[in-house]
Amino acid sequence: MGRSPLVSCVLPSDAKSGNLESGMSDQSDDAVTDAAGGPAPAPDSRPARPKILGVRAGQSGLGRFVRPVDYARSRDRYRPPPDLYRWLNHRLGPAATSLGLSPRDVIALEVPGRRSGVIRRTVMVRAVCDGEHYVVALAGESDWVRNVRAAGGQVVIGGRQRRAARLAEVPPQQRAPVIRAYLLRWGRRAGSRAVAREARYYFGVSADASLAEIQGVVEHYPVFRIEYAGEPGTRPQEIAPGVYRLETGRGLSEANVYLVRSGPAWVLIDTAWPHRGQLIRSAAESLFGTGTRPAAILLTHIHPDHSGSALELARLWNLPVHVHPSELPLAPGRYLPQYGNPLDRWLVAPMLRLMPRRKVEASLARNSLEGTAMAFDPAAGVPGLPDWQAVPTPGHTPGHVAFFRSSDRVLITGDAVLTINLNSVPGLLAGKHRVSGPPYISTWSWPAAKQSVAALARLRPEVLACGHGRPMTGAQAAASMASFSGRFSQQPSPSRSPAKTGRAPAPGGPARQTRRVSWTATDQERAMPLPGDDLVPSPMVQATHAVTINAPPQQVWPWLVQTGQGRAGFYSDSPFWDRSVDWYYRRLSRGRPGKATVGYQVAADERIVPAWQNPRVGDIIADGPPGTAYYVVRQAEPGKSWVLFTDTHLRYLLPARLRGNPRLGIFGELSDSTVLTEPEPGTTRVIRRMRLRCGPWPFRAYVVPIVLVWGEAITARNLLRGVKRRAEASPTGPSG
Repeated sequence: MGRSPLVSCVLPSDAKSGNLESGMSDQSDDAVTDAAGGPAPAPDSRPARPKILGVRAGQSGLGRFVRPVDYARSRDRYRPPPDLYRWLNHRLGPAATSLGLSPRDVIALEVPGRRSGVIRRTVMVRAVCDGEHYVVALAGESDWVRNVRAAGGQVVIGGRQRRAARLAEVPPQQRAPVIRAYLLRWGRRAGSRAVAREARYYFGVSADASLAEIQGVVEHYPVFRIEYAGEPGTRPQEIAPGVYRLETGRGLSEANVYLVRSGPAWVLIDTAWPHRGQLIRSAAESLFGTGTRPAAILLTHIHPDHSGSALELARLWNLPVHVHPSELPLAPGRYLPQYGNPLDRWLVAPMLRLMPRRKVEASLARNSLEGTAMAFDPAAGVPGLPDWQAVPTPGHTPGHVAFFRSSDRVLITGDAVLTINLNSVPGLLAGKHRVSGPPYISTWSWPAAKQSVAALARLRPEVLACGHGRPMTGAQAAASMASFSGRFSQQPSPSRSPAKTGRAPAPGGPARQTRRVSWTATDQERAMPLPGDDLVPSPMVQATHAVTINAPPQQVWPWLVQTGQGRAGFYSDSPFWDRSVDWYYRRLSRGRPGKATVGYQVAADERIVPAWQNPRVGDIIADGPPGTAYYVVRQAEPGKSWVLFTDTHLRYLLPARLRGNPRLGIFGELSDSTVLTEPEPGTTRVIRRMRLRCGPWPFRAYVVPIVLVWGEAITARNLLRGVKRRAEASPTGPSG
C-alpha cells in the first residue's frame, strides 16, 4: 500500500505515485499458490520486454528508474513494481519506520511467509476512516495479501509503535469509503495533483471520483481493517510501587509517560507526542479500570514530545494541565526568542517565517495550551500527589520540573537527565543504557542544565525514571547520577548554548555572549579587549587565535603587514589550497582558461618587500580580483597592532543576482585585529581576532560555517604558521 517515506524524499515528484509494498517481501518461496484456496493469479501473458538494471525497457532517462507502475491497466493479475522501488523499500523502509523517522501513518506490516515462515516486512500507509484504521492492497492480489490470509490475519504492526494486530478483510460493498479516505489522507484535497496521480495509477478512477465510481473497481483491491490487540510492549510497566511507565514509541519517536498511583487516585505525568491520547487512555484503563480519570495531568515541561497529547487528554477528561509557573509563557506554542533553543532558532523560526501567516495561526489555535495549562506552586506541593515533591530543574526549558518521592527515592526527571544519549548518533542508534544530559539541540540554557543535573544528583535516587530511555534502579542509579554530574559539570558549554542567546527572559538572566572559537589562545587572551573590537561592537561570532614566534616583534611585523592578494598572499604554504582559492578568484572575475591567474600565492611571498612596509590608515588591502572583496586598514602601529575592517567579503560568497538585490537586505561586517607582544626578549606572542556580524538569518546560516571553516580553521591558522616560519627562518631585513 503506500510507499516508504525515504523513497518520497529521494525520488522526484513524478515518481512518488509508485508502489513499493509488494517489493518489500522476498517472493522467492511464497509466491506459488494463493493461501485463500485458489491458484495464484495468472502471470501476464504478454511478451515480457527486456529489463535494464531492473527497469523495463522502453522508458527513457530517469523515468526508466522511477516511472510509477500503472496498476489500473491490469487489475486481474499482479504487476510487480520496478526493482528500484523494491530495493529502496527493502533496504531503507523498515529501518526508517522502526527508528520513528517515518510519518505518523506509515507502518511496517510484519507477517510470516505462508511457505517459509520467515517474517516478511512491507512498508505501507495506513488509512483512517470513521475512526478505524485500514490498509489497502494497491497492487491487488499482491504477495503480502496472500501471506496475511494464510496467517489468519495475525500480524504485527511496526512503526512508531509496535503492536500485535489482526487484519479483518472488508467486504467489497464496504471498501469504497476506505479507498476514498486513503486518497484523501493527510488532509489532501480532492482533485489535487497528488490525488489525481494516485487515483489514476492505483485505481483507474478520476481525481474527484465519487463513491459510486470507486465502488465499480473495489473488487480488485483487498482492504483490511486493523484490529489492535494488547501486548506486553505497549502495557505500562511498574518500575516502583504505584509508578507505571508507558513507552509510547520507538527510536526517535520514543517518549515515556508515567502513571502514578496515590491512594485511590492516580496522576498522569507527561503526555508524549501528539496523537498518543487513545494509547494513554487505554493503558490507564488497563490499570485503573474502564472510564477512569486522573486526579491531575502534570507536565515536566512543554515540548511536543512531552506535551503533544496534553490538549487531547485535557479535553477528554475535562481537566487542566499543571506546569511550573516559569513554563506558562510557552503554553500558547508561539516562538519566543527569549526562550528559544537551537532547534527553534535554526529550524522552527525560519519555517514559521516562510509559512503563510493564516496557516501558522490556524496551527497554533489547534495546538495551543493557553487556557488549559495552569501554573502550580512547587513549594506548595504536587497536585494530586501529596507524598511527592516538585524539584525545579530549569535548563532544558525555563520552567522544567522533576518529581521526587523521598520515601523510596523515586525520581521522574523529564528531560533534565536521560538514560540514553540523544547528543550522540552512535549512542542513539546503539541504544546504550547510560545516564546522559538533555539533548543540546532543544535545550534552552546549558549552564542552568548543569546546575539542575547537580541538584538531582544530590537527591541520590534509587529509581531514575527519565523522559527518554529505560529506567535505572538500585544503587546503580545514584552512583551513575553522581558520576555523570561530575563529568557533566566539567564539559564546556556548546558554543551556541541557549544561555548565550542574548536575550534574558527576566532581569538578572543570562546576558548575551558571542559565539567564541579559538586556537591555542589562553583564556586570558580570549577575554582581553583588542584594538578593533569596537569596529564590530556586537559580533555574532568571535574567533581568537594565538601563536608564539621565536623572533622579536620588529622581525615579525614586516611579514605581517605585506599580506594581501596581489602582495605576499596569505602564506598558506599549501599548493592545493592556493589552487583552490585561485579557482574561486577566477570564478569571481569570470576568468577564462588561459587567462592570467589572479593569484592567492605570488612569488614575492618569501621576501620582505619595502614597498609594502608602510601601510597607512585608509589603505586598501585586496583579497580578491579587482572590484571584489577588500580590507580597509583601520590601525597600523609598527611592531604592536594591525587592524583591518571589511564589509565587502561576505557578500561575494553569494551569486551576483543575490548579493546585488537590495530587497534581501544582505549585510556583513568583519574586523581582523592582530596584536604583537613581547613576553620575553626575542619572543613574540601574536594574537589575532576576527569578529563577525551579518544578516539576515538565511545568509547568516550560510556564511558562518564557511567563515569558521575556510576563513578561521584553515586560512587564519595557515597565516599564523606562515608568518612564524618566515620570521624565524629569515632574520634579515627588507630585500628587493
